[in-house]
Amino acid sequence: MNILVVGNFPNLQPTIGQKVLAVRGYDEAIERIKKTTFDVIIMTAVEGETNGMDLLRALYGRPDPCPVHVVANQPVIPANNGRKWHIENSLKAHFRFAKLKHADPAAVTIEHVRAWL
Repeated sequence: MNILVVGNFPNLQPTIGQKVLAVRGYDEAIERIKKTTFDVIIMTAVEGETNGMDLLRALYGRPDPCPVHVVANQPVIPANNGRKWHIENSLKAHFRFAKLKHADPAAVTIEHVRAWL
């Protein structure tokens, strides 16, 4: 299994048969998805000053986007335009390949990822 991890997930360690590529920012993740096919993407809803909407938009244009799990402590976060991003509503309306997971990214483990698949 080829997993792209975007954001700070300190407890997400691969096990045998899994390849985990960890990147810190959404820009790097967008470049990686242009070059590599992933089985699943695990991402934080917010990374630094930005949220993950640009990454989701980049995946939306692909003919076969892989499953994406957006991990967030809260269901509403600041959007890039100064408004609020209602994560779950947005995912259901525009990015059906992505699911919101209410969790602390620091607590997510590979067992969580297996259960989500």
